Amino acid sequence: MESKRNCICEIEPPGPALLIYTCIITNGTTPYEDEFILYINNATAQLMVRSLANTGATGNILQTSCPPSLATSTCPADKVIASNIKSIASRYFSRAGNPIDYTSIYDNSIPGYIGPDFSVAEVVEITLNLQKKPFLQQTQATINSTIIRIALRNT
Repeated sequence: MESKRNCICEIEPPGPALLIYTCIITNGTTPYEDEFILYINNATAQLMVRSLANTGATGNILQTSCPPSLATSTCPADKVIASNIKSIASRYFSRAGNPIDYTSIYDNSIPGYIGPDFSVAEVVEITLNLQKKPFLQQTQATINSTIIRIALRNT
């Protein structure tokens, strides 16, 4: 089947109004989807995002990204989402907003708990704990927490 484009006109703030055409590339009536992976770079204490472009979507403007040390003109560096990460915590929720017990699946071959039942998890909440040493101080005294909620697609 041939890919088609459905274009949506958007006005992009801030600054001067710019007219931007965002096209959803479809295979029949099903849109192609790109993938995004969040990960922590322990060496730099940064939350990063890697983009995986759908190669089947003809005309896709997203490029698959690479680790910063391997970036090239055809594979741009992964993007930094947050810096100064001290620790992270995650919780999982159903579509209705009910928390899902992280210890809900037990694997006898390990033995141990291996995490939530991901088939019913539709939202993940990530709490980022950030810590930075203020200029002119010896210890890391500035602490901040940020919560990010991400809706998952379970197909």
